[in-house]
Amino acid sequence: HVRFEDLTRVATKEHHVHSRTEARRHASGGGQIAACFSMLVSHQGDGPHAGRVRAGGGRCGAQARRGFRSGGAGDALVQGRQLALGHRHGQCHVARATRRSLSRTGCASDGEDGVVTCHANVVDAATGFAVRTLGPTDYMATWQAMQDFTARRDAHAPDEIWLTEHRPIYTLGLAGRREHVLRDNGIPLVKVDRGGQVTYHGPGQMVAYTLVDMRRRRYGIRDMVRRLEAAVVEWLDAVGIQSYGKPAAPGVYVDRDGAAAKIAALGLKVRRGCTYHGLAVNVAMDLAPFADIDPCGFPGLAVTQLADFGVIRTVATAGHEFAPYLARHLNLP
Repeated sequence: HVRFEDLTRVATKEHHVHSRTEARRHASGGGQIAACFSMLVSHQGDGPHAGRVRAGGGRCGAQARRGFRSGGAGDALVQGRQLALGHRHGQCHVARATRRSLSRTGCASDGEDGVVTCHANVVDAATGFAVRTLGPTDYMATWQAMQDFTARRDAHAPDEIWLTEHRPIYTLGLAGRREHVLRDNGIPLVKVDRGGQVTYHGPGQMVAYTLVDMRRRRYGIRDMVRRLEAAVVEWLDAVGIQSYGKPAAPGVYVDRDGAAAKIAALGLKVRRGCTYHGLAVNVAMDLAPFADIDPCGFPGLAVTQLADFGVIRTVATAGHEFAPYLARHLNLP
């Protein structure tokens, strides 16, 4: 059984942003895992940046590579509320990152700094997956949490899907080549441990991290990739967008203006037979930062998003719709 806690404490608007991720094994937990996030964020309730979290400024933030400026060029929109992260038996603590309150269902305030305690059963009996809606998260903290989860999970830990979005950041895969980053535009670039080349994450993009024990499910990495693509293709078809995968160029594509345009990118890391990282679907975002890279290492590759086809979704709504497709495809024999 897996225990997952998210701790976010609210700071006043004059405080700086920082994030910290830690994971620990409980001595009496029989293999339980606790992964904890804590973040101090300014409310920024006044002025033109109200309702936003400022990029950069944190000691745990993405470090820029040589030739890139640290910090972010844009601000990540904060969703109206943070959703509860649960586990099968105990409690999780979720703090408000905005001034709007959480749903009262299953929640009670503990009276300290706006932290609430929530109960939730997130393990889907049909697929065995725990689906967690994290809301906007710091990329570096989430990456560390995935590594910790994978390092500490045991053979009985349920597989998980984490749904989130990030403030602007470029990520370069293990074999990624620096020449695919064409220009310095001020957005941080970080080298990560997934496969693939360079891609961009930003507000309005749904990221689905897939923490899957492939050995237990008895399939390999190529099959895993095909399952991820098939889930996206089926979901997009359901909302009226025809799409397809490419065996030689992982991801999901649509035909737009007579050419293939990428709507979803993917990259995975396998450790001890278990995966982390996952896929990113462009929902309704500023696509301009893709012009400063060769997306996924392909010069001139066009990118697109759901909004370009008149399919209007928030990241939260898209994740809610997409998660059942993803869990089902990953659970197929």
